[in-house]
Amino acid sequence: MAVPSTMEQAVEALTAASLASECVIIPYDSIAATDAAAFLVSILGSRIKLLDGVSDEVEVNAAIAALPAQGGRITILAGTVLISAAITTVHDTQLVGMGKDATVIKQADHANIATGLIYMESNFNRGLLQDLGIDGNHANNSSGYGIYARGIWYADFVRIKIKECTTYGIRVTSTAGGVYSGECYFEDIYCHENPGIGFSISACGDCVFVDCYTYDNGGVGWHIVASHNVFFHCHAYGDDTYGFQIDNTADHTAMFGCTGDKVGRHGFYINCDESQFIGCYAYDCNQASGGAGDYDGFRVTGTYNTLQGCLCKDDQGAGSRTQVYGIRESGSADHNVYIGNILREAKTGPMVIIGEASIVRDNEGYIHHGEIRTKYKALTAGVANAIGLAWQNPEAQAVYVRKINVPVTTGGGTPGSHFDMGVADDATGTNRGTEFFNDLHLETAQLNDSWLAGDGGQQTKAVKLEANGNATDAWVVGQILDANASALVGSALFEYMGA
Repeated sequence: MAVPSTMEQAVEALTAASLASECVIIPYDSIAATDAAAFLVSILGSRIKLLDGVSDEVEVNAAIAALPAQGGRITILAGTVLISAAITTVHDTQLVGMGKDATVIKQADHANIATGLIYMESNFNRGLLQDLGIDGNHANNSSGYGIYARGIWYADFVRIKIKECTTYGIRVTSTAGGVYSGECYFEDIYCHENPGIGFSISACGDCVFVDCYTYDNGGVGWHIVASHNVFFHCHAYGDDTYGFQIDNTADHTAMFGCTGDKVGRHGFYINCDESQFIGCYAYDCNQASGGAGDYDGFRVTGTYNTLQGCLCKDDQGAGSRTQVYGIRESGSADHNVYIGNILREAKTGPMVIIGEASIVRDNEGYIHHGEIRTKYKALTAGVANAIGLAWQNPEAQAVYVRKINVPVTTGGGTPGSHFDMGVADDATGTNRGTEFFNDLHLETAQLNDSWLAGDGGQQTKAVKLEANGNATDAWVVGQILDANASALVGSALFEYMGA
């Protein structure tokens, strides 16, 4: 008698280890013939469980309960495990499928499982859940979590897809008696199309999340109400409310390379303290109601947080942008640090900072009030009346130019050539003034200072430049006058401050 491939997998999975702590479960829709089932039972006996598609949790739970005290491995082959009550675990259990799209644990119609389809209540320490799909069958049920883990420690969750669970895709929290969860590892977990929250992380600390993804959930993608957790390259896409909601008990959170993408409200709602967001990305957020809400890429209401190297961008085109600000502080936000972030297009503006003690430095697309920067621009040689320098305010905000130094390294070559430099409306020098230099001599190599009259300097106070792109007074233009400066080599060094 030929043995079907699923049966070969069962034999291989068991004979490879030959341990009493091993069991293989075969879903009802994997079995092609009754004689094949009989063959397996005759060879493998109690180490195999055949499901019939009716309350399959009974057989699964029996297999788990039969494991020895030191735990063991349950392998579920490809197919559907149809359950009417929760699958419950024990410590040191390894519950492993054949892939998150191959082995699917599905809630039966009208089962309305009140807890998780997989439920852990202080009974999954050092456990492993891997290569499974979980289907809450929301269309035919009014309740049910995907995974509900309470008071678990040192457990691993790897390559799992959770969908259509009414309440949460996955919830990790404490027990009713207040026993916390912690030291768990989550990798390649997908939570999608759940009417409620994708990931709910509360009363759970010192956990690591890697490459986990939420999309198209009816609530928050990630709701984090627990401290000391780390997230690497996690993503929220298309969720109806926030991408990442980090609440005020989630201090000491660390996120690296995470993305809030096209979500209904804020990409990242940072209502916590003393946390880090490094290299994260907020993109086209505030999608709910066509962008009518007041939501940003990053909204920060907490204190002592750090945002560094983050990117904020709305790429939907002028007139269609929804992400109000890239980064915005509100409420009691203060003492936060914003360094080296990139703030691109936004509906209203790049950044709003209200914290008087917040540190804001070197953010591309935004200069903070009082922040000092420097820029370099080469001079251009030319004939009399040519423009030798045209420098536009590079910032999206107005600035005060504090000083300009002009080192001439090679003279222009013609006696009597000089330079006038001041604020103008455009690169051609329209309405150019002489706020910085009047008769700066170009024929001699020297260092010139806009504050020194002997260098032709005219400056007596900081000079305002309007924001980049403004129709007037956004340029500094220098013009060669009276004689050619064809051999001129030099530069202008600008020191300016956010207005």
